[in-house]
Amino acid sequence: MPFRQELTHPYGIVHGGAIASLADSAVAMVLISLVDPQDRIATIEFKINFFAPINQGRLIAHAKIIHKGSKTAVGDVDITNTEKKFVAKVIATYSIKKGVKAGL
Repeated sequence: MPFRQELTHPYGIVHGGAIASLADSAVAMVLISLVDPQDRIATIEFKINFFAPINQGRLIAHAKIIHKGSKTAVGDVDITNTEKKFVAKVIATYSIKKGVKAGL
C-alpha cells in the first residue's frame, strides 16, 4: 500500500485504521484461496500491535494462515515497509460458513 497523505492522521503518519485494513484484506485474500468457492468468510476477531510510524514509502503485508478448521481460521500478518522495517503485527480470526448462497 503506497503512502498517501489522505491516509494520515494530524501528525502526518499513516493512520492505524489504514494499516489494519491492509492486514485484514491480506489475510482474507489468502483464506479465500483456501476455501471452497461456495464458502463465505468474515472477520470475527482482530488484534494489532504497532511498532513503527510510517510517513513515506510503501507498506507491505506478509500474510499466512496459521490454523484452518471447518468453522474458523486464524491468520498472521507482518506489516513492513520497503526497507523491511517491522511496522505492525496482526493476528485475526475468521468464521467460515460452508456452502452459503451468493450475497449472504
